[in-house]
Amino acid sequence: MNSLKERQRQLLDYLRGHSSDIAAHIGQQGNISTELRLGIYHNAYRVRLRETLDSDLPVLGQYLGDDLYRQMVAGYIEQYPSRYRSLRHFADNLPAFLASQAPFCEHPQIAGLARFERLLMDVFDAPDATQAELSELQQLPAEQWPGLHLRFHPGLQLFSSDYNVVEIWQALKAERPPPPLRQRENHWMLWRNRQRLTEFSSLDAPERLLLQRFLQGDTLAGAADHLLQLIPEQEAGALLFETLQQWLNKGLICRLI
Repeated sequence: MNSLKERQRQLLDYLRGHSSDIAAHIGQQGNISTELRLGIYHNAYRVRLRETLDSDLPVLGQYLGDDLYRQMVAGYIEQYPSRYRSLRHFADNLPAFLASQAPFCEHPQIAGLARFERLLMDVFDAPDATQAELSELQQLPAEQWPGLHLRFHPGLQLFSSDYNVVEIWQALKAERPPPPLRQRENHWMLWRNRQRLTEFSSLDAPERLLLQRFLQGDTLAGAADHLLQLIPEQEAGALLFETLQQWLNKGLICRLI
């Protein structure tokens, strides 16, 4: 094996806390021992990864408190060492880790908070895309409306939970005590608005259904047919147009095709 690659592998094993022969290949320099010099790199590696988690998941850290947070960081670094050149994706597996590892998995809202904060980052970092205008919809000939498809902005994300995760997040973000945990199904939409700011709002059943149908490739006519399962026919047309108008004003839609 190439000696440089072998030394790199040994150093990485050492940084990750595994057995390594790298010390035998470190030359003595000055009055600082090899063990101390390697220890500095070992600690710096973990400090940098913790700083990444601190930055990416600030509200989760508040919710856990210092002791549980330290336990989470140590366990996650051990199970999911960084494998990317960029630390942007280091925490991608954290929701899965929290959902499967005790004591965190005993409190499912913890994994939910991590998942919600990751989605906020995904929305913010999503690629730019043209945002369609309401006037484009208004100018469409009536005969084209039934076959209309929607293409959404790449920043659009959907979040569902069986607990009041978002309300907990909002309280902590505002530096208020979090509300008591409540179990209830709830759904949210996250997006980046026309001013490039991340927003989110709760979804009621009709809007969620319409989003799901359009995301699955339904035409406007097909989505409207499904909407009739939830609301009376005389209300469906007005609600559908109002929803499309709101989505366009928010910058959720890239193209009308």
